[in-house]
Amino acid sequence: MYRYNASDKSSSYFVRPTRTKADGGLVTRLFDQVFTWLDRARQRRHLGELDDRLLRDIGLSRAEVDYESSRPFWQTDRV
Repeated sequence: MYRYNASDKSSSYFVRPTRTKADGGLVTRLFDQVFTWLDRARQRRHLGELDDRLLRDIGLSRAEVDYESSRPFWQTDRV
């Protein structure tokens, strides 16, 4: 289902195979959602650890990062 791939350049620990809704049952979809939440929480935590120089390089302000990293893991889009 999920595996760590050291050659993956997306900085995500989980490589998700492409699936349709018919491929997985309820338990599979539940695990997919949990892994998505874990990955999103990890990415937000790492974003919050970047210094101001790196944030300038990627075009983000400290305020934007503070907002993003303080959001709950289940929120996907900006409100």
